[in-house]
Amino acid sequence: MRDFHKDPQALNLPWVFSPFFESILGSGSLGDRERDCARYYHDHGYAIIDVPVTDNATMDQAIVDLEGRYDTPATGYDVPSTRLDAWRWSEAVISIARAPSVLEVLEMLYGRKPIPFQTLSFESGSQLKAHSDTIHFHCVPQLFMAGVWVALEDIHVDSGPLMVYPGSHKLPVLDMHDLGLETGFDSYLEYEAALAAIVEAQGLEPREISPKRGQAVIWSANLLHGGAKIRESGRTRYNQVTHYYFEDCFYYQAAASDPFMGRLALKEVEEVGTQRILPNLYRGRSVGEWLQDPG
Repeated sequence: MRDFHKDPQALNLPWVFSPFFESILGSGSLGDRERDCARYYHDHGYAIIDVPVTDNATMDQAIVDLEGRYDTPATGYDVPSTRLDAWRWSEAVISIARAPSVLEVLEMLYGRKPIPFQTLSFESGSQLKAHSDTIHFHCVPQLFMAGVWVALEDIHVDSGPLMVYPGSHKLPVLDMHDLGLETGFDSYLEYEAALAAIVEAQGLEPREISPKRGQAVIWSANLLHGGAKIRESGRTRYNQVTHYYFEDCFYYQAAASDPFMGRLALKEVEEVGTQRILPNLYRGRSVGEWLQDPG
C-alpha cells in the first residue's frame, strides 16, 4: 500500500501542491536549497532562480535572432513586440528553453520530466491583464504545467516588468463555464474582467518582478500573472517565456473545451528542440485507446 505521506506520486497532483506536502517535504529527500525553493513555491505559486540560467553569449544571440521579427499575435489576441515559437529557427532560444538548471528545478518541484512546448520572445512589456495559464494550457492530471520567464537583460521597473499575484495559485482552477461564460476566445475579455473582480474580492495584491539578466521566474499553472504598465515609453524588456508541460498527461485548451458536453480541444504538444510529439495519455493509455475501449 502506498504511503501517501512520503510518496510524491501517490496522488495525481504535483507533490508541491499535494495535501501531504508537509510530510513529503519533511521526508529528508531534499537538500536545504531545494526544500526552501519548494516551500516558497508551495506558499506563493512562483519561485526565482537567482543565478544566471544561461550564458551572456546565448542571451545576446537570442536578442539578435529576434531582431525585426516581433509583432506576431501570440496567444489568441494581439500582444505587441512578441514572437511565438522562435525556437523553430533560433538555437539560442532552444538553449534557453532547455537550460539544465531550469529543467532540474522543474523536475524537483513536479516529480515528472518537464517538456518545453512553446516559447514567447518579448522585445517590450506585454501589459497583459491578470490571467491563469490553465485557461490556455490545461491538462489531466491538472496543474502539471509551468511557465518560466527568463530576463535577457536587466529589467527596469519602468519597462512593464512581470507582475504576479502571490498566493493566487490557491484559487480554484476556473474555466469559462465556471465563470458563467461561453466557451471560446470570444469570451476572453469577459474572462479577464471576471478575474479582475475575483482579485479585488480576494484582496490579492500584485507584485512586480524585475529580474537581473539571466535570472528566471518559475510560476505554477494557476498563478495569476500578467505584465505591469509601461511607465517609460521606448524602454526594451527583452525576455523569453517558455511554457512546460510534464510527461504522462493529456493536454488540452480549456478556453475552447466543454468536457461534459464532449467538446475537448486536445493540444498536439511538440517538444521544443526535438520536435517530438507527446502522446496524450490518461492512466498510461492513449486517449484514442480509451475512446475505442473505455473498459
